[in-house]
Amino acid sequence: MIEQDLYVKVDPKSVVSDNFEGETVLIDFENGKYFSIKGSGAVIWGHLVRGISVEALIVELARYYSVPAAKLETSVRSFVEELLKENLIK
Repeated sequence: MIEQDLYVKVDPKSVVSDNFEGETVLIDFENGKYFSIKGSGAVIWGHLVRGISVEALIVELARYYSVPAAKLETSVRSFVEELLKENLIK
């Protein structure tokens, strides 16, 4: 499990993203993979591009979706862990 205060960010030298009609497309130049994310994943990605701690990300999303942070925590952590495994964020 990742730490609450872990600061995560996209490395713009290796991963590029753009938004097309509500879908965020990611290209990882290091391994040539393409990814597509929509909905809340795209919202999360927008925060990660600027760099943010996992804790602050959860708080921001709770505010954005008007729900308690505890409801989002497991899902957000799982998504961030997947992005870390794919080396899309560091």
